[in-house]
Amino acid sequence: MAAKMVSVFISYLFSGVPAKLFLRKLLWYGQTTGWQYVRTNVCRLKMLVYFRRFNKRGYMRYLFHESKTVTITSELPSYCSRYLITGATCAFTLFDEGYMLVQEYLCEGFKITVNHLMARSAVTMFPVTDKAVILIHYMMDGNVSGDSDIFISTGLMAGTHHMYYIPEDGSHTVSFQQGQYHSILIEIPAAFITHAATRMTALNTLSEALDNNSKTGIQLPPAAIDFRIRTLLTEITAQHSSRMDADLLVQARIYELIWLYLLNMEGTGPDMQSEAYKARMQQVRIFIDAHIGDELNTSVLAKRFTISKTTLKRQFKGNFGKTIRDYIIARRMTLARELLLHADVSISSVGSQVGYAEFSSFSRAFKKYFGYAPMTCRKDQDRTNNEP
Repeated sequence: MAAKMVSVFISYLFSGVPAKLFLRKLLWYGQTTGWQYVRTNVCRLKMLVYFRRFNKRGYMRYLFHESKTVTITSELPSYCSRYLITGATCAFTLFDEGYMLVQEYLCEGFKITVNHLMARSAVTMFPVTDKAVILIHYMMDGNVSGDSDIFISTGLMAGTHHMYYIPEDGSHTVSFQQGQYHSILIEIPAAFITHAATRMTALNTLSEALDNNSKTGIQLPPAAIDFRIRTLLTEITAQHSSRMDADLLVQARIYELIWLYLLNMEGTGPDMQSEAYKARMQQVRIFIDAHIGDELNTSVLAKRFTISKTTLKRQFKGNFGKTIRDYIIARRMTLARELLLHADVSISSVGSQVGYAEFSSFSRAFKKYFGYAPMTCRKDQDRTNNEP
């Protein structure tokens, strides 16, 4: 084991990876997974070293979590040829659970990354960056969930896109189930963000985070990938070539994509709320109704439906006209009143059935909502039942 540790440390010295990243990752893996798995953690660190050595142009790296065998090459197998983008730098990674193809190219300060992942079984990865970045992430196919110490929560739904600020060396994980995934990332230069923030207030938060080198990640609300956006993305990947005017065309399309997203953020653009998101909010509401007696809050629901808390709160209120908290309270109080009036159960039992472990908490909430105590409601019902 000591020899493995020395080997990985020497690899880091010659790979150009900052020492603080090596130490942070080793400490973080040891704390989160237990030092008894340090052998696996050493293997993970090696994957990061090898991937960085192979491709130093970009900032985003993918560290493989479970795999014991990882092969990285620039030579693509025949079954990946249909994904090939002319002129892009390629990295093909074959691992135990499947394969991943990453293609990158630069255009006037913007970096476009196209990812194709085929997972034969569930796999977890650790994306890392060696500098703070702002990007738009387009999830073309597949739904992804994640955990993070830089984001409150992460969730990527197929057919949606988000704008992110990802801090330097931020630690987070993304989990993929069996299936195929396709995503496109556009990294936006800091100078562009600073300039655009003077005109569009939606970018102020990202600009300030970048200026202050914030260690907290930011995930702006999602928007749907409609036909217009898909067409622009197709033109970006299809037009990249050695043509003199190709970069100008790609740059123009990127500007249009950013403009469309920011219009949606400002609330002045076309309606990008997809039917998928409306259906997702209906699922959230149904889940609340079915689990009204369980612990329910925004954090629980965000994790359950792999969506950020900010997005969940905004989408839920937009669809139902109430905050999640107000909706939960209303459902609990309405059900509690029905049980008090029509069910032969104790008042404390009613409280527990609608999610209150303590009778005093239930009594206070009930009185605040209806203006009278649950005991009064029960007495009124008893008096009604005893009338001739």
